[in-house]
Amino acid sequence: MISIHTVSIRTTPRSALVRWCSAAEIERSARYLQSDDQLRCLAAAALRRAILSDLVAVAPEALRFTTNAHGRPALMWPASGLDFNCAHGGDLVGLAVALDQQVGLDIEPLAHAGRVAEVAASVFTEAERASAAGDAKMLLEYWVRKEAVLKLLGTGLATPPLDIEVHLDAPRWSDGRPLPGQVQVRELAGHLLAVAGSQARTAVSYVEATLSG
Repeated sequence: MISIHTVSIRTTPRSALVRWCSAAEIERSARYLQSDDQLRCLAAAALRRAILSDLVAVAPEALRFTTNAHGRPALMWPASGLDFNCAHGGDLVGLAVALDQQVGLDIEPLAHAGRVAEVAASVFTEAERASAAGDAKMLLEYWVRKEAVLKLLGTGLATPPLDIEVHLDAPRWSDGRPLPGQVQVRELAGHLLAVAGSQARTAVSYVEATLSG
């Protein structure tokens, strides 16, 4: 099972986010110039601490995190077998959590479909572009699928987007080699969410998080 927890920066007060965050996380958010970017940063940190602390039954401030060489965060303490991945786009911030499998999550506003279509040749293979047939929303879906898979792999955009294909039922390398797992896409509150799991046929649940408690 993969659970996806979401929160809107439009309906969640900053004070409700800050109460979950460490001093370092609050300081990191302040480095952003735009207030919305600050809120997204705070919301991602708050979601991570609120949801994971509940799952592992420790205080939010006791959680310890680490990152890999590409900056992908992971829970260092306590040991749990949980993997998680955060994403944000537009007004929505999300956290995907799974036990004993890797996950990757991406979120994009539907309003960004035109932007993705403009750069299609640099991020989609010929097969993907042919499959989308100029449909901007389909290209946006392919983009969130790609991002989710790259985040599952732990490399993010350090792996060129053209190296993978996501227009078929299962993701694969662009040379035809299979990639593990599956990708599921859902439209939510004017956004597209894609979650990639390293295990096939995994159920996905969606939860609107409450951070004010």
